[in-house]
Amino acid sequence: MKKVLLIVNPKAHGGLLPQLAEILNIFSQADYRTEVYITQAAGDAALQVPVRALGKDIVVSCGGDGTMNEIVTGLMNMKPEDRPALGLIPAGTTNDLAKSHNIVGTMLDAAKLVVEDRENWVDIGCINGEKYFEYVAGFGAFTGTSYLVPSGAKSILGYTAYLVSGAVELLNLTSKSVRITTEEESWDDQIMSALITNASQVAGFRDKVAYNVDTNDGQFELLLIREPKDLVDMDQVLGSLVFVSDNKFVRRIKTSKVKFEFEQPAAWVKDGEYAGDYKETVVENIHSAIRIIGGPPVHEVDWVTNAANIYTGLGQNPMPIV
Repeated sequence: MKKVLLIVNPKAHGGLLPQLAEILNIFSQADYRTEVYITQAAGDAALQVPVRALGKDIVVSCGGDGTMNEIVTGLMNMKPEDRPALGLIPAGTTNDLAKSHNIVGTMLDAAKLVVEDRENWVDIGCINGEKYFEYVAGFGAFTGTSYLVPSGAKSILGYTAYLVSGAVELLNLTSKSVRITTEEESWDDQIMSALITNASQVAGFRDKVAYNVDTNDGQFELLLIREPKDLVDMDQVLGSLVFVSDNKFVRRIKTSKVKFEFEQPAAWVKDGEYAGDYKETVVENIHSAIRIIGGPPVHEVDWVTNAANIYTGLGQNPMPIV
């Protein structure tokens, strides 16, 4: 019998999940003994996990990417030998992490994947040795766009809505003078935005921020955007983001560690949540830090079929993949 801690965000999908009883039944039929904890406030899961997860085999996140980030933080504050695996039942708006690990379909489908117990080791990011993220951290334009674009607009316009909102941010922001240091090089630059990712899907869009992503290779995908001076430059920026290519305004780098030194503090976001203002930021990759229970490897998944099935409304709470 496996011991499971199921952490539920009661605000997910606008209220306590009606599928909770069915999820518990799936676990029960698999001979899983489940303890349920309902989060009480923001940050609660991060505090509860190190205490409640001791002796458990799996901690299951039933919420959005913010809930997942809190659980990851809690797991990283445990001794490595004490960390249970992480299961995901996505119940948020973007669910980037879940989709990066091929957890698609309904919440009940995700619960069934948990009991299949297909574990994959994944890297975890750490900001200044104190704050953790699973799939994205960054500053500047595009870092919070997916959470600001209305869901209706995203459903209709898809990636275009994301790019338009990010472009508006670029036009209204000033670039930051920053010294960037990776394992291979160090240079001074004027940067409007930086995204440090470890996922095939970011901001609700697949394979648009980085390419050839391996979530357990010990490296991040670093995306840097320099300041466009006019609409012609902006066209090059957007073209690079559409076609996932580099030019003089957009650069992609693989690295396991990067340091940013700013003249003025920059506001950082991690996994879609505010992370703090830092004048100096060191982001490190912690290799194979957590086991995530997910779907089959990417090469075994027919994404066209999955996207079509979800988009046409098969199952509960369908959500299009774009």
